[in-house]
Amino acid sequence: MAIEDTDNAHLYFPDEAWPEYRVLAEFDGQIKYKAPEDLWKEKQRQDALTRMGWRIERFIWADFKRLDVLRSRILALFPATVARTARPVADLWR
Repeated sequence: MAIEDTDNAHLYFPDEAWPEYRVLAEFDGQIKYKAPEDLWKEKQRQDALTRMGWRIERFIWADFKRLDVLRSRILALFPATVARTARPVADLWR
């Protein structure tokens, strides 16, 4: 899914998106940030998405060691009514 930033003429491609709730999950690996300007570009990207009303949570590999915590972090992005009714998918949250 692409998200268009019409103010800055950019297209963003998030790792995971729930557009009906304006929620994004982003996975960050170390390879992604090879130079200092890479981190600056990523900050500008996140700032633009936040200004457009998206809620964003970022993850790293270590976060997958505690799936219960990871699940809580993701659910916290959604409205309370959605989070209360969400049920884990067995293959994803084992």
